[in-house]
Amino acid sequence: MAQSQATQLAIILSTFFLPILTYLYFTKAQTKRTSNAGPLPPPTEITALYIHPIKSCHGIKVQSAKLLPTGLDLDRQWMWVTASNYQFLTIRQNARMTLIRPSYNARDDTLTVTAPAPNSIDEKLTFTIPAHPSASWLAEHTTPHTAKIWSSQTDTAVYSPALTAPFNAFFGQEVRLVYKPPFRETYAPRGLASNGAPEVLGRTASTCFPDLMPLLVGNEASINELNARVKAAENGNLAPLDVTRFRPNILVRGQADAPWDEDRWKTLRIKTAGAEGKTVADLDGGRGDQV
Repeated sequence: MAQSQATQLAIILSTFFLPILTYLYFTKAQTKRTSNAGPLPPPTEITALYIHPIKSCHGIKVQSAKLLPTGLDLDRQWMWVTASNYQFLTIRQNARMTLIRPSYNARDDTLTVTAPAPNSIDEKLTFTIPAHPSASWLAEHTTPHTAKIWSSQTDTAVYSPALTAPFNAFFGQEVRLVYKPPFRETYAPRGLASNGAPEVLGRTASTCFPDLMPLLVGNEASINELNARVKAAENGNLAPLDVTRFRPNILVRGQADAPWDEDRWKTLRIKTAGAEGKTVADLDGGRGDQV
C-alpha cells in the first residue's frame, strides 16, 4: 500500500532531525557534567619536594627530583619486610620506623641508612648501599624474591641478611630489606590498582612501593585549614600537624580561600615561574623529567 505524503514527510523529518536532537541532548549533558567540576584553579607554587627512599621511614627534603613513570627517583623504592613471610612493614605497625633515616650522597650515588641502636643513647645502626644499583651489582649482592604489599605479591631484590641483621633488634623481629628497581625487565612491574587501574586511568601504569599511586601531592592551604579545626576542637592544646606526617612528594601553597581544592584536580602541569613559564613536566610524563 502506498504511503501518504504526510507519512512520507514525517519519516523524512524524523530521519533528519533525530540525529541532531540526539547530538544536542548528549552535548548538553556533557556540558552539564563538565560545569559541575567548577572553573580551573589559579596557578599555585611548589613550596617543597620530598622523597622517602624506604617506605614508612624518614623522608628527605630535596631541591629537585627526577620524575620517572613510577614516581620520583629514589622514592619508596626500598621496603622493610618480615623475614618469615616477606610481608611488608609500615609505620602503622611500628611508629619507630620514622627514626630510620636514609640520606643520599650525590657524589658517591649512595644511600646511607641509620637508626638509633636499642638500649643505647649514642650508638647508631648503619649501612650504605648504592642508590642506583646496576644489574650486575644486584645479581651479586641480592636475591630475587616476591614480597607481599597489601593484598598483592610483587617481585623484589632482597639484600643480604648480614647487611641488615643489626636492624633485627630495632624491629624486635628478623627483617629483610627489599628493593624494587624502577627499570628492570627481570623484575615484573607492580601495576597500579583502584583509581590507577587501566580501566580507570586509561593506560597501564606501575610504581614501586607506594600504597596506591606514584606521587602524593600535599596542599598547604588544606593542612592549615585542618590545623585550624584541630586547634578549635582541642582548645589549642594540641601541637599543629606537620605536613610531613602525611608524607607528600610535592607540596604546593594552594589558595587560602579554597582548601581541599585538590580533591577535584585530575591532572597537574608543572612550569617554571613567570608569565611565559616553560613546561617542566606533566606528572604522567616521560622518563627522566626534572621537577
